[in-house]
Amino acid sequence: MYLVFIDQDPPPEYPSTTQPKSALHLLIRSLGDNRFCNEAGKAFAEALRSNKALNRLSLCNNWLGDEAGEALAEALKANTTLRELYLGSNGFGDASGKALAE
Repeated sequence: MYLVFIDQDPPPEYPSTTQPKSALHLLIRSLGDNRFCNEAGKAFAEALRSNKALNRLSLCNNWLGDEAGEALAEALKANTTLRELYLGSNGFGDASGKALAE
């Protein structure tokens, strides 16, 4: 798992941010292989709704199921920043697969 916290100017790859310099910026590369369950997946979904910086997230190889998949699908409708989301090797069924495809 890779986490970088920067409590200063945003990184150069996000020059268009309008957040104040004191805002906390979080970049996440990979959160795979952590045994996250549906509750964690729903928490990530809630965070993605207001995401303004994160453009790539991997949640592969966790224990996410349909509840998390459907929550992530709803969050993605409101998120205009995230460009890559990796969800392989989780426990998604038809319901979350359909929601994520929409």
